[in-house]
Amino acid sequence: MKTLRKLHSYIGIYACWLLFIITFFGTISYFRNEIDFYMQPKLHESKTILNNDINGLSSAINYAQEKYKDYDFISIKTPSYYNNLYEINYYNSNSTKGERKSNISYFDGENILNKTSTLGAKFLTSIHYKLLPINGSFKDFLEAIVSIFAAGIIFLYISGILIWNKKNFNKINVKNDLARLFDFHIVAGLFVGSFLFILALSGIGINYIKDIEKLFTTTTTKQAKTPSNANANSDKSFIFDTNLISKAINNLENTKNITIVLNKNTKEFAITLNDDKNIMPSINTKSNKSYVFDSEANVKQTPKESKLSAFSSIYEIFFNIHRVMFADFQLYFILFLCGIFTCLFIYKALLLASKKHKDNLLYKAIAYAAFYPSLNATAIYFITNKLTQNMQVEQFAFLISFILSIILSYIFVNKTKNLMIISLIILLALLISDICISGFVFITMMFDFVILLIILGLIINLRRANVNNIN
Repeated sequence: MKTLRKLHSYIGIYACWLLFIITFFGTISYFRNEIDFYMQPKLHESKTILNNDINGLSSAINYAQEKYKDYDFISIKTPSYYNNLYEINYYNSNSTKGERKSNISYFDGENILNKTSTLGAKFLTSIHYKLLPINGSFKDFLEAIVSIFAAGIIFLYISGILIWNKKNFNKINVKNDLARLFDFHIVAGLFVGSFLFILALSGIGINYIKDIEKLFTTTTTKQAKTPSNANANSDKSFIFDTNLISKAINNLENTKNITIVLNKNTKEFAITLNDDKNIMPSINTKSNKSYVFDSEANVKQTPKESKLSAFSSIYEIFFNIHRVMFADFQLYFILFLCGIFTCLFIYKALLLASKKHKDNLLYKAIAYAAFYPSLNATAIYFITNKLTQNMQVEQFAFLISFILSIILSYIFVNKTKNLMIISLIILLALLISDICISGFVFITMMFDFVILLIILGLIINLRRANVNNIN
């Protein structure tokens, strides 16, 4: 048991830095769609308030067909709860994957607003599962590192339960810093550990279930398939009848949040119900929520369920647990709070290690080098987005500020006030840039409210640090 305690302590200390980074940016990912819109200051200029009704949707469909008449595919997504814009995606059968993802504009009822060139939340969430925003074989290597650390989380949780002294579970002692940190670690660890255990296990599953399936599947040489759309004769001049599309929508239920895809190749249109969260009706089936109609609005295909293999079923379960694709806003918010609490738990665990080892400065520096770089670099990323709206500059600013914040964490390990003041200045700069550039739109005000809460927390801790110094 003594050996297990040492393993739990030292693995935890040296895994916690990366664990904090993974958890911090994983927590951010719960609101990746909101972040994407927040990082589109040009879209915040729209002042027209659209009601999510059939007339507004008809206007968006008509405008998209006229504006992007030279494209084979046009999709129109209805406004979300945080904006008043229709999202329009347009591409051809031979368009690259990058073009399909980047050919996006927005319609506010009067004008087309173009999307700012930014990776948005995708850049931040990529840090969660591969540390650096890169692809290729090195990406697999980085994902393997994250998976190893995820396995470390599982070990920490199991070993923590085995070495747990149940007598200390009743309360948080406030006699001194060490006792308070130790008791907080024990009381909070059971909940946080189970949360991390589930996410770590599902994350590893997402990375490797499909690879494991290949080991048990007979490999056969497959001929390359030619996409059916590539051979289709697209009639670029074809115009879908908006009245018929509206009729099809009216015949469906729960159509508040939908995506309509117009396919000129087949002269069909599809309606996908985005609010339907019943992704897996049973343990071995996956459901799509799309209705397909011909140009006369006759139903050609209703939502169907596809059978999954055992491995595919496990993969889908892990994927939905980790990404919670079925969640509504309330559940995302609860998970976001759980993530914030987990970050606090990890940060406190590192401070506990420092106290237990006679105020070891290395462990304290590791704690600071996890928290402050994550906070500062994310804020700098948002500020650069507002000022430059340049994708490469945003990423460069993030990486430089992250590295500089790590260095400053070690330099000011005994001068925490300096680290807090630096973060306060950065957050205030973000607040000012939001007010000056984004204006008072709902999503910006929500982000600014969170920023104000963080600023308040830093000020409270700064005052405590001053009091402790005086005493």
